[in-house]
Amino acid sequence: MSLVQILSSPPQKKYWSGCRGATTEAVERLEARFNVILPEEYRRFLHWSNGGRWSTGDHLVSLWWNGEVERSNHHLDIPGRHPGILGIGLDSRTGGYCAL
Repeated sequence: MSLVQILSSPPQKKYWSGCRGATTEAVERLEARFNVILPEEYRRFLHWSNGGRWSTGDHLVSLWWNGEVERSNHHLDIPGRHPGILGIGLDSRTGGYCAL
């Protein structure tokens, strides 16, 4: 099951607050900025919902929109601290990054 299928399924949909989908051009700019080819499933997710938040009340997972991916990776120095990793969000339960 894909991320989009999971987040849009009836049990999970009530916890997801998403954004409008990204354009193909915006996704390609993100790939060019970080010199990466994003996994196809993540590309599909960005086209479906360009970021958003999944929250059950005591657990929050924030998946950044494409502009936030660029800003947060720069601000948090994720590439410098974790070479080869692209941060795409945060997990409140673990305090860690959601990353590719």
